[in-house]
Amino acid sequence: MNSALMGGLNLMRMTVLLPVGAVAGGFLAGWLGFHRTAVLGVVLTGTGFLGMSRWDADPGPAIMTLPLLVAGFGFGLVIAPIGTAVVNEVEEGQRATVSSLLTVVRMVGALVGVALLTTRGLGGFYAEAGLVPLGDPRYADLLRGLEVSSFRDTFLVTGLVCFAAAIPAALLGRGAAGRAAPGGWPFA
Repeated sequence: MNSALMGGLNLMRMTVLLPVGAVAGGFLAGWLGFHRTAVLGVVLTGTGFLGMSRWDADPGPAIMTLPLLVAGFGFGLVIAPIGTAVVNEVEEGQRATVSSLLTVVRMVGALVGVALLTTRGLGGFYAEAGLVPLGDPRYADLLRGLEVSSFRDTFLVTGLVCFAAAIPAALLGRGAAGRAAPGGWPFA
């Protein structure tokens, strides 16, 4: 199997628990509140990315799969609380439009986020790879090490960004429509 197909199949593991997380996020948002569910989602996503930042050049199936599943579940958890919090703040006649706009914003955010992370990762890799002498007998091994290092750094930064997203997530649904959430959580 070619490496592009294998890469796609490996990353598809992240999407396995995304719909499960989305359904669970709907239930949890009603029980824990929007902000608590969203915070849990971004923390799980960040934890998954931190797990990915520990990958070596050839992680085993379990080491590769677990962080992807955790991140996918976390991504899924935030869908319902964000969507519901936004839709609850607008008039009934505007809900379809706002829901559509939220979907567009989510997609644009994902595209911009991936583009920024790719640019950062590739920029760092190319800067370091350009310093490796072409005649070095360890050239291929050095480049492979730089690839792994670039992925690790990118996943680490992504995880930290997810943890930082817990701050605005803690404020989610604090408007009039989101105040009915039960108390007792540190962010309440």
